[in-house]
Amino acid sequence: MKTALLFAGQGTQIGSMAIELYQSSSAAKTVFDRVKEIEPSIVELCFCGDQVELSKTKNAQPTLYVVALAHAYDWMECNNMPDFVAGFSLGEIPALVFCGALSIENGLNLVIHRAKLMHECAENREGGMAAVIGLSSCQVQQIVSEVDSLWCANFNSPLQTVIAGDNASIDKAKERVFELKGKLIKLNVSGAFHTPFMQEAADKFLLYLNDVKFEKLHTPLYSNVDAKLYSQKQIKQRLAKQIMSPVKWSEIIVDLNKKGVTQYKEVGAGSVLTGLLSKILV
Repeated sequence: MKTALLFAGQGTQIGSMAIELYQSSSAAKTVFDRVKEIEPSIVELCFCGDQVELSKTKNAQPTLYVVALAHAYDWMECNNMPDFVAGFSLGEIPALVFCGALSIENGLNLVIHRAKLMHECAENREGGMAAVIGLSSCQVQQIVSEVDSLWCANFNSPLQTVIAGDNASIDKAKERVFELKGKLIKLNVSGAFHTPFMQEAADKFLLYLNDVKFEKLHTPLYSNVDAKLYSQKQIKQRLAKQIMSPVKWSEIIVDLNKKGVTQYKEVGAGSVLTGLLSKILV
């Protein structure tokens, strides 16, 4: 019986999402205490941040990073190391820490820098994201190909694809989605993440990563960019490219299933990834 640990990404944040975990788990408390020594404001946001503050990219990413790691180490107190690890977007960074590539502190600094770059890029290039539900990924890709400044950003499941780009382009695509009997739900995010709108952030992040040392991974970890396992020499390039490339989540889960994984554990603030499993593995 094989197990995969799934690290949640941005969008799962909720107010007061960590105080109970901090009080109930010694392993989680250690994570929060280490982060508190570097950035106490992040821990404060994990415990007391409201939804408005937590929705800002510069706050959401570091808080979710800490919460995901705290849940992961809490889970490890009673379980063996998983056979595979995967992280959704932001979730790849705490996943890298969990797999031994970075220390908690270095991972935090990396996330803070990533969030800052993406926040700035979103401010300079206004855009949005929306989930298209009920249409196949091929149908959504066809719609996107017919609209300027619009891309597929997340392949969440066979019938759920997130599109991103200009807000006007999303509105234009909405008409076509409705014609095909699908549903479109705009997401409460500050930019068109995982699209070429984030090219500048990706380029600057790669420059930052050039000075970061990654240790050898001790557990197989999937990349969002191509739904394949990381190799040591590809970490920096893939992490940077991931910012402006679509998340191939559905492909990752399908491959995990082919490799014999039967148990999945989501670590983070919610259960979004767990909810997608039944939609992917049909």
